[in-house]
Amino acid sequence: MNSISAKEIESQLLFFSRESVKHLVLDSRCGVPISQKTLKKSFESRQYNNIKELNPIMAIYKKAKPNIYYSKHSKTWDETTFKKEILISSNALMTLNLLKLASYYKSFKDIDDDLYNLSLTYIKLAKIQLDFYYKNLRNTEGFFVDKKNISSSNNSYPELVDKSSSFSFSDQAYMMLAYYLYSTMTTDTNESRNFKNFSFEILDMFDNRKEFLYDESFEECCHICFIFNIMYELSQNTKCKNLLLDMSDFILSRYQDNAVDTKNLDLTTMTSLNLYLSYRNTKMLVFKEAFMDICKYFKTIYNDELSTFIKPGDKKDIKYYNIELILYLVNLLLYNREDDSDKENDKLISEFFKNSIVNSSIITSFPDPPTLDSSERYKHFSLRSTDLLDDLMFNMPETNNPSSTLLAPVFLKNTVYSKKKRTFSSSKTSFESFPNLFVDFLIICLFNDDYINFICPIPLDEDTKKERNSKKPDRIYREEIIEDIVEDLTEEKLEKVPKEIIKETPQNIPKKSLKTNSKKNHKKASAIDTLMNSDEEVDVDTIVATDAKVEDNIIKVEILNDEKDSKEIKEDSLAKKE
Repeated sequence: MNSISAKEIESQLLFFSRESVKHLVLDSRCGVPISQKTLKKSFESRQYNNIKELNPIMAIYKKAKPNIYYSKHSKTWDETTFKKEILISSNALMTLNLLKLASYYKSFKDIDDDLYNLSLTYIKLAKIQLDFYYKNLRNTEGFFVDKKNISSSNNSYPELVDKSSSFSFSDQAYMMLAYYLYSTMTTDTNESRNFKNFSFEILDMFDNRKEFLYDESFEECCHICFIFNIMYELSQNTKCKNLLLDMSDFILSRYQDNAVDTKNLDLTTMTSLNLYLSYRNTKMLVFKEAFMDICKYFKTIYNDELSTFIKPGDKKDIKYYNIELILYLVNLLLYNREDDSDKENDKLISEFFKNSIVNSSIITSFPDPPTLDSSERYKHFSLRSTDLLDDLMFNMPETNNPSSTLLAPVFLKNTVYSKKKRTFSSSKTSFESFPNLFVDFLIICLFNDDYINFICPIPLDEDTKKERNSKKPDRIYREEIIEDIVEDLTEEKLEKVPKEIIKETPQNIPKKSLKTNSKKNHKKASAIDTLMNSDEEVDVDTIVATDAKVEDNIIKVEILNDEKDSKEIKEDSLAKKE
């Protein structure tokens, strides 16, 4: 495989996470399902019709086998393999992923209805999930605690019991963030205020108990600091900033005192990530310097021959966990942003991604890229051939998709490298919710905004959005002439238009059904009619440009005249597309 750029790697990780979260929440059934009654109550009739055939969940289970069982309307997993424990952090992360992805799909407003509606669906599902957590996943003191579903069947009415009487600070932190993020996305003012207030009540709890935080394990402190970083970035809350500074100083001091075991890649990579985020939020150089130092250490443990990092020990086989692999990669990608002069780092990142992520079997399957008629495949969501994104922005060539592996697109818990054979072998095929959803959230948090700015760097004005909306996937132009249609608005440049300009147009359109709004456009309309039915290339001297779409079985054709005024020609009737 050829070299792959950092931008392509970030884009591939993002696409994988988007598709993985979508499958987990809407298809897998690996959790407490949402009843049809609740769906009907929460969604408008049109949205309900789109989601009722799916299997959305309001809580996700701890473990399962990710084997897909295809049926006419579903791609579910085997319910007998579900370990029906409901972990607080996993569920908060599931909801956080939906809300972060909703912001991505909102970009398609007035451009692609199906993709935009995903944002509305995700926000409403997040509300259902948060309501379920509030009512069912708290103990008598009000803290969120892990539960277990002891019901013999996997229905919408679980029988929940406490898995443990104790609570985790990091669990409360993840829930705090989920409720706050929802408060910023709902359009209901009262709902927004209530969710924000509840989130800040949890924040007050941290402020009142902050002296207890440092008694927690270092891993727990790293997760709490990570959430404070994201929470402060979203809220700019002063109390949150003070907690963030305290926790960041604590983590930094542990690192400077050599109390962080660099042999433990999980903790070292989390330490490094937090220092980077703390620098980004506070602009304190001491955090950046520590981050850069740790990343330089990461480079020293990388083995060029094996294209992976070496863990200490003399064992013949090395076990790599999904979180440490992704965190290692993410840290180097962030390091690359801070020091783009190191060209060797580009090669290291490319080789590590290909060997230790793609070829290591840590990922079960890779979703296929969006089809060529999807707005997601194009910069500016334009459907123009000049804006077409390369397949490498979505996945590597010759990777296995879910249809071929019959495995959902998820991360396995670990993979094993044989020093003797110099090959990776996958562990048992098992899905664990926390590491998967944490890695997804990490990727989406760090790279989503930059990706949106890359594919659509300038916010679209309303006129441009309307123009993009007319180019929905059900109107497919021959790629070679899309640019002519959209950009070359002069008669001189548009001398000949092949008949395939409007692809997949029904061939039984009666000529008399094409009407014009003025005699001036009669010749142009005749030319278009000839264009759709002729087997030859057609000289079109009077047409400046044409625009057409199929909508509700009506073909609509726009004629742009010399003054660039547009008139719509509507067909009176059209047989359904074959």
